[in-house]
Amino acid sequence: MEKKICLIIVYFGKLPFWLPAFQLSCRHNPNVDWMIFVDDEMPPDPPDNVRYIKSSWESFNQIASHKLGFPVNITNAFPYKMCDYKPLLGKIYEDLLANYDFWGHCDIDIIWGNIRKYISDSLLDNYDMITSRPYRISGHFCLYRNKERFNHLFKEVPGAQVKLSVWQQYLGFDESELTQYIKNINKKNIFNELRVKLFGGNRKPAIRIYWDEVLTSSGRHQRMVNNETGLFLKWKEGSCYHVDGSELMYLHFHKLKNKLKGIDFGYSAKPSEIIITESNILSR
Repeated sequence: MEKKICLIIVYFGKLPFWLPAFQLSCRHNPNVDWMIFVDDEMPPDPPDNVRYIKSSWESFNQIASHKLGFPVNITNAFPYKMCDYKPLLGKIYEDLLANYDFWGHCDIDIIWGNIRKYISDSLLDNYDMITSRPYRISGHFCLYRNKERFNHLFKEVPGAQVKLSVWQQYLGFDESELTQYIKNINKKNIFNELRVKLFGGNRKPAIRIYWDEVLTSSGRHQRMVNNETGLFLKWKEGSCYHVDGSELMYLHFHKLKNKLKGIDFGYSAKPSEIIITESNILSR
């Protein structure tokens, strides 16, 4: 049986204008689910695999404080702090994730390609974490096996609670802190394996993590987008392509989004092709 995957987004505030493109790309991935926590008006016509859940900062803080066992107080004063909490979402929403084999966090400034082409069951069998950046945890896409070790992995990071409780500062817990911890523990595991076999003792097992290739558009890719030369990021019939035509698992347009002015289709439209230019998201 195919392993079940759920990706979580917590997004409070006005939903972005490009959401019809995001939602369309989710529709083309029926074997991956999304749970999106919002406090804005619910978007129309969501595909069956996208579930919008009404929430708020107050609700999130209450649930997170209960599940994590320490006070959580993220507010509109510094909403970017939510990024530090991405690796904790598996624990915070564990009740909603009970039927999934893997859960993950991702961003919303994304158009998805063919996810299962890259995240095969064979890959899921052999790894407990999968991220889209080489040798680094990616905040915009990372999967975790839905087991206690990985839902509680944040606790293993030295000084985790103190870092997570600095409310007015993003400390890179989701990317830098967790990346360094995994590198350290996997290195120690290799060097200590013989010692443990000979002398016994306890050690935290290595984390089987897949971070061997780039699965998305980098900042460099996005800087190549050019209206005059006709170099665009492209989604076509469920697959994503870099400006050079090479296929990617998803398009992350974080470096372009502040320049984007609009989108030329709505939620009910189902174009077969989309391009991301320097200034717009357009259907073809």
